[in-house]
Amino acid sequence: MNKLLAVTLALLGSCNTRHPKPIEAGLLTETEVKDFITNYDKAWENRDTATMKEIMADKYIYFTSTGDTRTRDNIISWFTPADKYNVETAYRNEVRITLNGNTAVVSSHWIGKGVFGTEKFNDDQRCGLVIQKINGKIKIISEHCVQIERKD
Repeated sequence: MNKLLAVTLALLGSCNTRHPKPIEAGLLTETEVKDFITNYDKAWENRDTATMKEIMADKYIYFTSTGDTRTRDNIISWFTPADKYNVETAYRNEVRITLNGNTAVVSSHWIGKGVFGTEKFNDDQRCGLVIQKINGKIKIISEHCVQIERKD
């Protein structure tokens, strides 16, 4: 009887190898990343600091195109007073996502016009974002944007 049970279990076990393994719980998906970026961009556009605080990691760091760095709190302070940073138009395309477990590295092309303080800006940038999912929550860890120099 023990031999019959062992053979049956072996056969049943070999049948399971034909099915793909289930997706590990908690891993970041491409759809989640795309939705996250859409919400992130809306928060910037709407100057929604409550959402920004929720989705930016506590130790978020922004690497500027001039070589400086900015913290989460520094970025959020751009929205107080309300007219300090104002995006008139913004568009993100060429989004490419590389997933590695619960982390995504995202390359994108960001074009935006607006005003920062008294200075107008007209950005055409390549941006790299690091996004991570921990305990079911997705956060942006860092972002680096560099101005694209166009040669006409």
